Amino acid sequence: MSKEENPNIYIISIEDKQPTLIINNHGMDVEPSFSPDGKYIAFSSSKTGNPELYKFEIATGQQTRLTFSRYYNSSPSWSPMGDMIAFAGLDNPFGTRAYFDIFLMTPTGTKIERLTIDSGNNEDPSWSPDGRHLVYSSTRHKGSDIYMIHSDGTGEKQLTKGLRCYSPDWSR
Repeated sequence: MSKEENPNIYIISIEDKQPTLIINNHGMDVEPSFSPDGKYIAFSSSKTGNPELYKFEIATGQQTRLTFSRYYNSSPSWSPMGDMIAFAGLDNPFGTRAYFDIFLMTPTGTKIERLTIDSGNNEDPSWSPDGRHLVYSSTRHKGSDIYMIHSDGTGEKQLTKGLRCYSPDWSR
């Protein structure tokens, strides 16, 4: 929510509907994604310059930076098991890798794996409830369509064609 200069992350109580500020850094703090156990939030922040991904521990308020590479990292999405975080990353907007790709990383940020490469902008990943697939939007064929891929990076499949689709999500 943007109550001040930059967007920050709030939690809203269902009972009293009052927002409580929980993440407030210099720069934008956006795109929160809860871990399946509800103990952490992965989010994107521009507090160090270009957007990077962070993990916030709700009980302690501790923030841990997860990404240190690529020009721009966004759209974190926790896997249903809590063992991986999918996200969109842009390597170099001024060079040969001028597109967002889909990546997976461990919740510690220690292991990062690229699932897509050089096929338009691939953004907004979302996990299937069983954790076996991801859906995401891609601009590889003029416009934006929804694609699905196995969590191991195989079996990519186009699900829509010419519908201008963005930010897909799975139903539970």
